[in-house]
Amino acid sequence: MGDWLVAGHGAIIRIQQAGDQFDGYITWQLYDTYPPEDGPALGGKVVTDRNNSDPARRGRPLTGLRLLTGLRYDPAGGKWVDGRVYDTENGRTYRCRAWLDGPNKLVFRGYIGIPLLGRDTHWRRVVMRVPGAEGLPHELADPGR
Repeated sequence: MGDWLVAGHGAIIRIQQAGDQFDGYITWQLYDTYPPEDGPALGGKVVTDRNNSDPARRGRPLTGLRLLTGLRYDPAGGKWVDGRVYDTENGRTYRCRAWLDGPNKLVFRGYIGIPLLGRDTHWRRVVMRVPGAEGLPHELADPGR
């Protein structure tokens, strides 16, 4: 559980427990509005789920969106397994699993079919700051690593 900065540093995902499972929500984005380069129809507007395959969902804001669902902890393997992750870049949902690589690094694997057919990404734990603080709204939990 906690707040995790994704590999590209463009978003923070908050993972929280829901019963015996874990879900994740986008709590912060580096760019939460479209830049002027996206044209007058989008420039300055809130970033939405525009790649969703369901046209009715394309207008929902990405901030606050639940994109991880159903992860459950497998104590025998020491991993979180059987989850689903929604990729906002292409509108697809993949199976996923995750494990800790130290107290402040999360290895996250999205895949199709079997884990072998996927890729890993590394997330870093962050501590969210009080709103209104200067700079980014977060700091690395372990900046030396």
